[in-house]
Amino acid sequence: MSSAKTIFEIESSCINITPDLYIDEYNLFLKPSSVFLDYIASVNLPKDYLAVHIRVGDGFVNKKSNFNVDDAIIVVNKWKDNVVVVFSDNEHVKQQFKNYGFLIHEMDVFHINECKNNSLIPTIAEFFIIGFSKKVLAFNYSGFYHISSFLMGKEYNACDFNVHYNYFNTYIKIIKM
Repeated sequence: MSSAKTIFEIESSCINITPDLYIDEYNLFLKPSSVFLDYIASVNLPKDYLAVHIRVGDGFVNKKSNFNVDDAIIVVNKWKDNVVVVFSDNEHVKQQFKNYGFLIHEMDVFHINECKNNSLIPTIAEFFIIGFSKKVLAFNYSGFYHISSFLMGKEYNACDFNVHYNYFNTYIKIIKM
């Protein structure tokens, strides 16, 4: 008798967070394995931190963007009593924040369909790192961060309005820049 395994492949470019989500079931399904927990431990982040996310878009993964870091720092500095860790899909933006003395998640930035070797481990771990933060500040909409913070019950502060924020609008705080 063979022990056949059933493999499920889930592919999605959009997940709408609606009141129909069963958060506890999702968290059981998305529980991080030891591979990701070991990676997260190796990053050596402080215990309490504010996760700041800056998404500039797929077209700017390794190119200079027009994101205004100086304006963003004014907003981030409102959380001076928190350690800030910056996450971004753009190396130039991360480097600018690093130059100002902020912690960044050091990992290669690439488009998700260009995965190579173990390059997905830091990316998937980042989902959990965001969820383990004290709260999240997002400058641009990213379902990745929205879902991570929501599923793990973290306060989500947004600097822009997006239609996806219509779901659970008491959970999201819009910040004026």
